Amino acid sequence: SAYNQVLFEDGKTNRLVEALTLFDEICNMRGLQHASLILFLNKSDLFIEKIKKFPITLCPAFEAFDGDTTDFEQTATHIEKEFLMRNKTSRTVYTHITCATDKSNVAVVFNGVKDTVLKASLEGAGLVVGG
Repeated sequence: SAYNQVLFEDGKTNRLVEALTLFDEICNMRGLQHASLILFLNKSDLFIEKIKKFPITLCPAFEAFDGDTTDFEQTATHIEKEFLMRNKTSRTVYTHITCATDKSNVAVVFNGVKDTVLKASLEGAGLVVGG
């Protein structure tokens, strides 16, 4: 939800641009090439309210977005795709759009993450074949 804000540290770098850059670096690290990644896009509740007032095109990375800038599904999907496009490896990136203050959402996400970690562990131990 910080797509229209800058970093506190330098006062000029867009926060979402910084997040995309960091994700790119981490996602493509050689040492993590066999690890699955889980991407949490948190604060969906704030994002839903913010896009009503501030279009995501305020973020330099999304200036070319030509969808409905007030539509949560379109904008969230576009942001998710921007993150996933930075994955230059064959690794799997699991994405969850979350609202940490929504207990039912947190429970669903936690169970999904738990299943992902368990599956990866069983595959790594050779107890099941990935699919």
